[in-house]
Amino acid sequence: MNMKSRSGTKEKMKKKMIMRGFMCQSQVATAVCMTDARSIIVPPTRPAAATTVRRNHNAGHGHYMMMRRSNSTNNAGDGGGGGQYYYSRLLNTPPPAHGHETSYSHSRRRSTTTSSILNHHDQQPMSKSIRKLPSSDPDLLPPSSSADNVFQVVVMRVSIHCQGCAGKLKKHLSKMEGVTSFSIDLETKMVTVRGHVSAVGVVESISKGSQLDCRSGVSGLGIMSKRIKDNEADIRSGPSSNQQTNSAERVLPQQQQQQAYQVHKVGEPAKPQLFEEFSAIMKETFFSDEPLRAFKDQTKRRKLVLGLQALFPIFGWVRDYNLSKLRGDVIAGLTIASLCIPQDLGYAKLANLPNSSFVPPLIYAFMGSSRDIAIGPVAVVSLLLGSLVQNEVDYKTDADDYLRLMLTATFFAGVTQLTLGFLRLGFLIDFLSHASIVGFMGGAAITISLQQLKGLLGIKIFTKKPDIVSVMRSVFSAVHHGWNWQTILIGVSFLAFLLLTKYIGKKNKKLFWVPAIAPLISVILSTFFVYITRADKKGVAIVYKIRPGVNPPSAHLIYFTGENVMKGFRIGSVAGMVALTEGVAIARTFAGIKDYEVDGNKEMVAMGTMNIIGSFTSCYVATGSFSRSAVNYMAGCHTAVSNIVMSLVVLLTLELITPIFKYTPNAILASIIISAVLGLIDFEAMKLIWKIDKFDFVACMGAFFGVVFISVEIGLLLAVSISFAKILLQVTRPRTTLLGKLPRTNVYRNIQQYPHATQIPGILIIRVDSAIYFSNSNYIKERILRWVTDEEEQLKEKSLPKIEYLIVEMSPVTDIDTSGIHALEELYRSLQKRKIELALANPGTVVIDKIHASEFVDLIGKGKIFLSVADAILTFAPHHEEP
Repeated sequence: MNMKSRSGTKEKMKKKMIMRGFMCQSQVATAVCMTDARSIIVPPTRPAAATTVRRNHNAGHGHYMMMRRSNSTNNAGDGGGGGQYYYSRLLNTPPPAHGHETSYSHSRRRSTTTSSILNHHDQQPMSKSIRKLPSSDPDLLPPSSSADNVFQVVVMRVSIHCQGCAGKLKKHLSKMEGVTSFSIDLETKMVTVRGHVSAVGVVESISKGSQLDCRSGVSGLGIMSKRIKDNEADIRSGPSSNQQTNSAERVLPQQQQQQAYQVHKVGEPAKPQLFEEFSAIMKETFFSDEPLRAFKDQTKRRKLVLGLQALFPIFGWVRDYNLSKLRGDVIAGLTIASLCIPQDLGYAKLANLPNSSFVPPLIYAFMGSSRDIAIGPVAVVSLLLGSLVQNEVDYKTDADDYLRLMLTATFFAGVTQLTLGFLRLGFLIDFLSHASIVGFMGGAAITISLQQLKGLLGIKIFTKKPDIVSVMRSVFSAVHHGWNWQTILIGVSFLAFLLLTKYIGKKNKKLFWVPAIAPLISVILSTFFVYITRADKKGVAIVYKIRPGVNPPSAHLIYFTGENVMKGFRIGSVAGMVALTEGVAIARTFAGIKDYEVDGNKEMVAMGTMNIIGSFTSCYVATGSFSRSAVNYMAGCHTAVSNIVMSLVVLLTLELITPIFKYTPNAILASIIISAVLGLIDFEAMKLIWKIDKFDFVACMGAFFGVVFISVEIGLLLAVSISFAKILLQVTRPRTTLLGKLPRTNVYRNIQQYPHATQIPGILIIRVDSAIYFSNSNYIKERILRWVTDEEEQLKEKSLPKIEYLIVEMSPVTDIDTSGIHALEELYRSLQKRKIELALANPGTVVIDKIHASEFVDLIGKGKIFLSVADAILTFAPHHEEP
């Protein structure tokens, strides 16, 4: 910089005599500041904490921040001369000819602290080079001083509320030793102290002597001090109150970070009234979706309309229906009808019942909230019902009682679903985990496929047991005299055809209709083949008996009294829950794809109503079919009208061409069922479950092997039992983790997840990752004490300081009951015997309310409850420094 510009800058400073909020009255500070308006003196190389200064170009003023220097810095040329300084030149001007460049390496970010504004001159680009200040330049050197000459400029914010406070502070600073001058700004509450003082000394002196609060100022602004001793300048900065410092980077000494941190009080929520608290719990449990919100501030007529739309969703979208949507729904309805007719014949045979797919889809179209689900009998429910009813009544010896018990079970299945919907207990179906459902469905698919070997191979004598061992024994025992080669030829040929069409549809989404119509084509071709060849005379089993026309009324067949009522209720409730789980899952899947909402409780009401009415019309339990719903979606359906179209097509089929199907070979129905259920075996889902959660995989395999090797009902029982066992295990054995401090932050995390996190000497920090209830309170207490014992043993072996404080991080603790409070009290007494203080960090609203009500706060002391772990550490270890 030339002498003219330097002189001009000097003149400006003489007029203002301000260095960003404090006056540069010291000769030493003035010499440093006025030498170069864009230079700032930095200490020479230090072994562990040499610093550089970097400027933020985006801020309105120059931001300077401290950066820790790496140990690999080139120290050549330092020479140890007392008159040599390092400085950061903020102008892109060439360095002095005799200067030596020294490079500084990586910086470390500090997100919890910010920088103060030190530069008060014009803005100029900053050069990132760090250059050695030549000792021969007299203008840049401060006057030499003795080793005792220490001058600092300290800026802080003090809680000055009136002129009286300012006068009190002024009187105190006037008498303070080492202070040469000071200034007080009442508007900004900024206090500047200059002299042979330290920042910590000034804060402590003001806090004790004038009874004023400097702590808030430290948290809001920090302390800015400029220290000049002999040939060394050290700048410690904190953020300005009116500057953005997000883009600044620096590393502050640990002691100054603690000075710049304020301990906050834990909020005590207002205790709610008993009725309000009970209402809030009931609302969140049963009415979390706020079903009555739409009725608020509406007229009576509008409320009536909204009520009808809530009960019959079809009234909500029928006004916006048009021909374009109708065309898509008709195409989709015809497509799924072609798949539904042959599948219904096969599933009805699986349940040993007549086909029934006309009434339930029609009811659901008016009451269901899903636009894509296709309603009808499904393989798993058909097998489950057939197996459970068969255990009570043999359909071969007593077909009438078998039909009556099946209809009774269907009625109670609908009642169960309807009750769950009206009472808004839909969350109960969530207890059957996804892993258990995957395993149950896969095992049911294997069992169903094995059952179809009877029709596929033409075996006449077959076991009634569903387990794989019994089935395979029956299959191989009949290999020489029971297999029919004509049946095998027809069945295997069409099975290969069906599997080929599914493969084509999977590879080319545009050909989705190919696998959809393949079952109907197979039925038509095989029926025509058997009819013209009279293969039924050569041992090929056919359907033969099929009831024509619409399903007759059957309300009079349902048991409402007698011992069969409880049998029907037990079977129906199980089948209804399984059907509900599958149907709601399918509805939510396609709703997620098309991005619309499905009300689970409305789905339960719709399915319950359609099954109750279905039991009155000779239908058994129906639900959503994944294969048909997928075809419905791919065919371009827009609304539930596709179910109406499907029902009408099925009605016409039952009325007009049902007699033709009596020549349909059983092998074709077996092929259709096998090709349909093989898709239920989801190997990809099983692999994913294994990768994510081994316990979930155990639940999946338990349900799978329970169905395959024992029975469907045992497999379902295992699925539910393992799901409950997992919930109980997670509740009774919650995780507790040891926390450590992440370097250069005030963040505390699991030391196993973050190995570089360090523990604070003398302090043990433990986080409880669950609510504390009677079922786990004793375990949590014992587990924490084991943590303490293990840590004490390790510290004793390493000859490190013993534990003095135990901090329990309670942010994941959502609730606590009386047993949990007693466990904390016992933990406190146990720790007292070990001379360890207990503290709680970040308790939630519910928890803090209960520990206040139980007077546990009075037991450990209000000063032992903190807003965060960092607050607790600042209180218990204020002088802790990171290694």
